[in-house]
Amino acid sequence: MSEEQAAANENKKDAVKPPPGIWPKPSVNAKALLVVFAPAAAFALLYLNYKPAEGALIVDTKYKRLKFEAIFNPEGFKGKEQSGYHLIVWKAGGAVKAALFQAQVSDRKILEAMGRFGAEPGNNLKEDCWACRNDPENPASEMKAEGPRIKIEIRWPGKTELVQIHNLFKDTKPEDMDFRFAGNAALIDVWKSGCVACLYSCPGGKFSNAAYSIRDYAGQPKRFLDLAEDLPEKGTRAIIYLTLVEPEAEAPAP
Repeated sequence: MSEEQAAANENKKDAVKPPPGIWPKPSVNAKALLVVFAPAAAFALLYLNYKPAEGALIVDTKYKRLKFEAIFNPEGFKGKEQSGYHLIVWKAGGAVKAALFQAQVSDRKILEAMGRFGAEPGNNLKEDCWACRNDPENPASEMKAEGPRIKIEIRWPGKTELVQIHNLFKDTKPEDMDFRFAGNAALIDVWKSGCVACLYSCPGGKFSNAAYSIRDYAGQPKRFLDLAEDLPEKGTRAIIYLTLVEPEAEAPAP
């Protein structure tokens, strides 16, 4: 390399060097960084692994009945998003704000407890039932929940009688509520909705109402928006009863 080329290279290096004292070389203190960022990292780790504490779930094998606590949430149920749709949702589920009752027990735990009764879920509803609800050419949304019948009842604080679900709404008859053990475990980790019971044949509900399809909801979403008079105030803690209805035995042949 000639002396002229060497001098040119040195000039280039000097051109990119900052003037002394203007850009001081940073001093990295590893301990200081650890003190600053370690708590944030630990919090993020705890958040990602956080599992909300669950309330008690009473499993009555004699009467094939589950019992747990839930919080009454009428304002959220009548809100703007999916109003009049979710009956019971796990308190940590994605749909909990729109639920009429916010369960203190997870939908997964309730589903597992149903196995102790020997009941087989219907599992006939697919994700398309919801996804295609506004497509009249797709029949998926017209499907209705299958599986063993389930009776859902509510007991308010200080009361002994059990309230039937249809009595929570105005102009609603007993035949408007035909809950089935739908199952739908496959969508728990997909939707993360936390749905325990839905008022329509929803593929997310562990118990879905076979009286109405998702297409029925799309056509008349305000069907269950009018709640009955004299219901308790928001935040009231109720007890939910889920009872497996045994099929009636056929009469013996004469």
